[in-house]
Amino acid sequence: MKVIKVLFGIIAVFIIAVIIIASLVANNINDIVRTVVEDIGSEKLNTKVSLSKADISLMDSRVLLSGLRIDNPDGFSDARIFEMDNVIVDVELLSLLENTVSVKEILIDGAKITVEQKGTSTNVQKLLDDIEQGDETPATVEDAESPSSLDDLLVKVSQFQFVGSSAKLVTEQWGEQDLQLSEIKLKDIGGAKGVPVDELVGEIIRPIVKKLKLATEARLKEIFKEKAKEKLKEKTDVIKGKVTDKLNKALGEGGADKLKSLFSR
Repeated sequence: MKVIKVLFGIIAVFIIAVIIIASLVANNINDIVRTVVEDIGSEKLNTKVSLSKADISLMDSRVLLSGLRIDNPDGFSDARIFEMDNVIVDVELLSLLENTVSVKEILIDGAKITVEQKGTSTNVQKLLDDIEQGDETPATVEDAESPSSLDDLLVKVSQFQFVGSSAKLVTEQWGEQDLQLSEIKLKDIGGAKGVPVDELVGEIIRPIVKKLKLATEARLKEIFKEKAKEKLKEKTDVIKGKVTDKLNKALGEGGADKLKSLFSR
């Protein structure tokens, strides 16, 4: 009987401890997530990443990130390259107790993107270069000797969706131009084992940036063709004007029109 009482006493203490810990986590987890997103995002992308608010719903196993902003990389304007009002992350709750966190879905809907062209490069290309360079940079001895609580954490994502976005291209010579950016859907990011959090950032941002790069290059080619046609038309009109003037001088006023009507019969 005493054993049962002791057992129930231990269980009661455990439950109370869980409630206290859950309460502390619930009160602080939003700020923790916001700080992690800003720190890891800024380090991975080599530019400032800010988050207005993180709202964690443990009951719904859902994380809502509000006001996610990514600043332009160095060498471009003070504007932001990405503005995302809402990012929804659907997590498998029990996986939070494990080393590998399983995310059912990450949904980014309605992002606003500004691509800047400066000289022969763009802010998108610079951001992509910084991501790739960050992937190639080996960990330092200092990093290896001072692991954080996130170092051993792995994440795998079943589905990622980037939908409803709008993008514009700001050029030095031709002002603002609209960009067409199709939806992006990825599956099984991190595979069965998962990837570290900082690698996950690259896995998600990289395909978006690459698609933006292709859309920008396609739009710039269209602009070049349009401007080339306009230039050709201008030159053709100038030549036509000179020919008309010479014909009018040779045949008299209106001679060019009379000659044109003669050949059109």
